Amino acid sequence: MLDLLLVLVLAVHLLTVNVAVAGPLFCLWLDWRSDRHGDGFAAACSHRLAAQSIVSLVLAVLLGFISLGLLWMAYPDAVVRGWSPVPARRWWFGVVEILFSLACMYAYLRWWQPLGKTALRRAARYLLPVLATTNVAYHFGFLFAMTAVMAVRPELAAEPFDFLTLLADREILARFTHMLLACPAVAGAVLMSIGRRLGDGTIGQDAGARVITWGARIALSVTCLQYVAGLYLLIALPEAARDRLMGGSVASTTVFIIALVATAALTVVLGIASLSGAGRREIGMVHGTLALVVLLMVGTRHAALAPLYAQSSETQSAAEQADADSRSSSPGEDPTP
Repeated sequence: MLDLLLVLVLAVHLLTVNVAVAGPLFCLWLDWRSDRHGDGFAAACSHRLAAQSIVSLVLAVLLGFISLGLLWMAYPDAVVRGWSPVPARRWWFGVVEILFSLACMYAYLRWWQPLGKTALRRAARYLLPVLATTNVAYHFGFLFAMTAVMAVRPELAAEPFDFLTLLADREILARFTHMLLACPAVAGAVLMSIGRRLGDGTIGQDAGARVITWGARIALSVTCLQYVAGLYLLIALPEAARDRLMGGSVASTTVFIIALVATAALTVVLGIASLSGAGRREIGMVHGTLALVVLLMVGTRHAALAPLYAQSSETQSAAEQADADSRSSSPGEDPTP
């Protein structure tokens, strides 16, 4: 039951992270369209998405703490092994980075008009979402990938922590790439919903349909790229975890197959929405299928790695016990002169 709750909370956490990371860049693009083409509807969508990005970042932090607590309750040794090598200063600096990203997006919303009167001020306004996105994606995306990998690879956790060296690790890079591509897919689905809600108002349905199509096409493009990124991640996983997904465990393999089928269904739904438009029903199907894909993928990863959490803990305990036994059995100095 604890594992199921962990998967559910972690899936919602990742969805909020995706919006918080990609949302500001979508705002920048919509803002640029508003200035370049006089598209007032794009400006309204940018405002709405910026506000949702702020809320998503706050929720992501809260759900992240809850996920960490659940993981600690289920696999305390794995949490210690994955998180303890990271210097404390990085976590304190992470708090500053979250506050900085929130401040950037708040300034983007609060001083929208004053920052648009001159070209220089407009450039400053464009810079704020970029800083908010890169700040969160680079630091936390890589850092959490590192802690997850070190939790199941004791030999990596035993080495001195070097952020730049760990960036070159194949599994860490694969995890980060997979997460990064998921961000515009989820943000694109959110943009579809914003386009529908604002399009039903006074601005016009044609503009809303155009934004819905943009969101669907962006989400479809990155979802297709996820097939390659997912294959790369599968290859980069530890051999024991990969074997469980490829037939070594009936449960893990079944969940993995269902997740792949759901991903294919998401591709079809997004393709229909990007070509022929989407109404309330089609957008609801996109959101529901996307949420199911994220939930199943998180469940697949957890089913593959959960045994390694416990196994690596037992291996480490056995190694420590063997080391203690060897020391106690080694001959000491004879106290008799």
